[in-house]
Amino acid sequence: MKNRLKLKIWTGVLLMLFFGWIVADNTIFKGGFSSQNVVVATDEIPVDSIIEEEHITVQKIPNEYVTEEMIKNPEELLGKRTITVIEKFDSFSKNKVGDPSLKKNKEEFFFSIPSSWIESVPGSLRRLDTVDIWLSKPEGKNEKSDGPNTIEDEIGNASTPIASDLVVAFIKNSQNTEVQGAEEKTDRLDGNSSPSQIEVLMKKDDFSKLNAAVTQGYKLIVSY
Repeated sequence: MKNRLKLKIWTGVLLMLFFGWIVADNTIFKGGFSSQNVVVATDEIPVDSIIEEEHITVQKIPNEYVTEEMIKNPEELLGKRTITVIEKFDSFSKNKVGDPSLKKNKEEFFFSIPSSWIESVPGSLRRLDTVDIWLSKPEGKNEKSDGPNTIEDEIGNASTPIASDLVVAFIKNSQNTEVQGAEEKTDRLDGNSSPSQIEVLMKKDDFSKLNAAVTQGYKLIVSY
């Protein structure tokens, strides 16, 4: 009886050690106790896709493979647009996703409007705002210029915006950093700097009109 009891005890101890080793091997030795949750793709996601819940999952990976750029909160990705192909089980970072309103079609491009072209831009303007661009008539310029190919001929009516409903991709200060609210991005009352240059999403024809207007001496006024 005593031998059988000892055998059972030793069997139990060995089983505990065995299963303990399995747990330790999959946690401590493989980084389970020093790992982080990272958002990964459940399947391949094509470029220009809007990310939904079915596209992503959270996976725990060892700390040594985690970088600062990796996104760990799935809420940060929902509704975003992929700007590159995301492979299955690949992690996400900010340079792989963008805002859905900045999705280009085949006729649209990102244009930087030179600060020398602009007469005024609202200090409360922020990235992703939708703007109109107006012409400011140079001093001494007649209502209608003589000769062909004037900008008035191009736009038809100088009392309307020369370009409308343009999405601001970036708005930067003179140091080429983004203008934001001093408290948060939605704070328009107290910006951290003054706007100096803007980049917008527009068609080539719209940009050509702006260029033609500036060539004829006009300045641009940005409104939203």
